[in-house]
Amino acid sequence: MTQPQPALVSSVPARRKPASSRTAALPAISKLSELEEHLATRFSPPEWKDRFFLTPGELCDVAENYPDQLTVGWKVEDGRLSAEKDVIVSLGWSASSDLVPIVVVGLYVFPNPREAQSVWVDKGVYGKSLPVERVLGIRGRCAVNFQSGSYCYSPGEMASIRADELWPRIWEYCQSASVPIEQ
Repeated sequence: MTQPQPALVSSVPARRKPASSRTAALPAISKLSELEEHLATRFSPPEWKDRFFLTPGELCDVAENYPDQLTVGWKVEDGRLSAEKDVIVSLGWSASSDLVPIVVVGLYVFPNPREAQSVWVDKGVYGKSLPVERVLGIRGRCAVNFQSGSYCYSPGEMASIRADELWPRIWEYCQSASVPIEQ
């Protein structure tokens, strides 16, 4: 596993806590599968039950709610689909590094607003049944929300960060990539 990264020192505004009513009362968990089940149940739109979607603030709420139980991984890489860049966050179980972490991808930056919307429907990622603007948090040329899926990353491929460092990382990335984000 990579060494923890130093905390960011620039001025990062405080975010709203909880980020939404969905994260206002997160349940107690005793294993990673309980968290994954909760996220799949509470954060999946009725139109799309195979994935769950979280705003950046909701993802931070989840990580910060379980700081002693979860490990948090961070990675920015060249984008999937037509995105220029995207961010990968993993939530692993601190008591066992053998478990496959929950991995979400978001903060997609596309070349233009049309591509940000069309890639999800026109290229067959979700089809026309999912309200992509709402669920993916499309703002201009960006899809800011995080989504689960079949992403495979080992903890060693990602920077290990503390739960309270996730929001500063998201904020700094959004500022550098001109991603519009709510606090």
